[in-house]
Amino acid sequence: MLPTLSGLYSDPDLLGKIPWFKNAPDILINAIARPATVTGGSYNQLSSGLFENVNKVLSGEESANDAILQIERVAKRIVP
Repeated sequence: MLPTLSGLYSDPDLLGKIPWFKNAPDILINAIARPATVTGGSYNQLSSGLFENVNKVLSGEESANDAILQIERVAKRIVP
């Protein structure tokens, strides 16, 4: 969790304790928000569908192609 007050990233006392904070503004400027603006209140449903199916692929329970089809089904129900 990064602070939202931009002035903290140039505070000498804070940079003395957390030197990598000098890179934080670039990280925040280039950050991409989660797709909650598209999925709205259904973001958690899409996220669960994604991680559950990826887990099935990694554990050998499901092929990658089948997982993609399942994730696509969930996404199409959420985002018409």
